[in-house]
Parts: sequence; structure tokens; C-alpha cells
Amino acid sequence: MRTYIAYCTLSLLLFSACGNPPANPEKADDAAVSGETASCYRYAREGDTITLNISTVGNRVSGDLVYDWAEKDRNSGKVSGETRGDTLFMDYIFMSEGMESVREEVFLKKDGRLIIGYGEAEEKDGKWAYTDHARLKFDTIRLSPVDCKK
Repeated sequence: MRTYIAYCTLSLLLFSACGNPPANPEKADDAAVSGETASCYRYAREGDTITLNISTVGNRVSGDLVYDWAEKDRNSGKVSGETRGDTLFMDYIFMSEGMESVREEVFLKKDGRLIIGYGEAEEKDGKWAYTDHARLKFDTIRLSPVDCKK
């Protein structure tokens, strides 16, 4: 019985030590500890700007997306979703013209850039979503990686 108690105590000590932060938390990178990575992308041409800043943990992504078109209203909001293979599938919740909207956004990762997907979409239950992901086109707007500003 003593051997069993000693084994359990040792196991608890080892497992609890594995979950503790490093001895010097000032030098620990919080993102590295959590497995989170930050990525930032930007497109700018002829007065049009798109900015996407995302954090990734595993295959889950979340962050901020801003469309600032030269001749149209600016819209900005939050994205959340997942990576499947080389493609990001996200819900974009944004404000435009004083109203909150939800739209599916799809980006293809290629050559270090993100290419916006587009295709036929329909509104269902208050969200605009693509009708067929297999028929999306990825050939127009490419966001390049940029340094994330803190």
C-alpha cells in the first residue's frame, strides 16, 4: 500500500510540474506557451485596403478583418473559424452602414499569401454563405504577409 501511495504522489508531482509556467515568466512568450501563433496580412491597391490579423491555435482561427474600399463604406469586424488543409473558413461579423452582418469568408493559403475566395452565395438564417465551396474561385485579391503591430 505504501508503494502505491508513493507512486501516486510522485505521479501527481510530475504531472503538476509539467503544467507550471517557466521559472522566469518575464522571458516566456505567452503565445509560444499556449501554442498560439499570430499572422497578419494586407492588400493595398488604388485606394483599396484589406487587413486581416488572425491568431491560430491548432486549426482554430480568430481575429480582425477590415475592408476599406476607396469608393464604398468601410466595414470592419471579427472573424472566427478553422483551417482545413490549405484553406481558411471563417465567419465574418461586421458593422456596415450601422448594421451588424454575418458573412462567410474563405481564404486559400498559397505561396505565403492568402487569396480571397468568391462565388455564388445565399443568405440563410441571417448569414451569407457560399453555396458550393468546390466552385469557389481564388484568383483576384491576394493578401501579403506583414508584420503584426502590437
